[in-house]
Amino acid sequence: MTLRSADVRPIPTLDEIKAVAMELMELPQVEMPVTHHFAPGIYGREFFVPAGTFVIGHVHKHPHLNILLSGSMTVLCDGQKRLLKAPEVFVSGGGVAKVAHVHEDMRFLTIHPVQDAESRQNDVDNILEEICEFTDEFRNKKPCKQRVLMEEGAA
Repeated sequence: MTLRSADVRPIPTLDEIKAVAMELMELPQVEMPVTHHFAPGIYGREFFVPAGTFVIGHVHKHPHLNILLSGSMTVLCDGQKRLLKAPEVFVSGGGVAKVAHVHEDMRFLTIHPVQDAESRQNDVDNILEEICEFTDEFRNKKPCKQRVLMEEGAA
């Protein structure tokens, strides 16, 4: 099969993704419970997303680990569209927004280097400011319930 330029859809730009996200925020939002994990120098953000949900993730400032713990999704990340089924681990670059369609209920974990993370369990908002690039439109959009877990043995 030969592809013609009309057959290939360009990968959306970050500005296009942000524009779609602004429109989607006007629709009813899905509850995505978040659990925060802390260890020396590491912050983990785990969340649950029900099947059938479209998710546009935060733009992260730096490359970081992503772990699909359970479920499956089609994700657009770093200019590639991939079908992921748990368990799956990948790295995404800085300045990237992941866009996903969740096919099966999923648990997803991102891992970030954060200085003094284990002593900052009550400082999640400032940690998010350090690792994410928020525009004014997105800064106060936090529809997720949050619960904090300290890793065993952390002070």
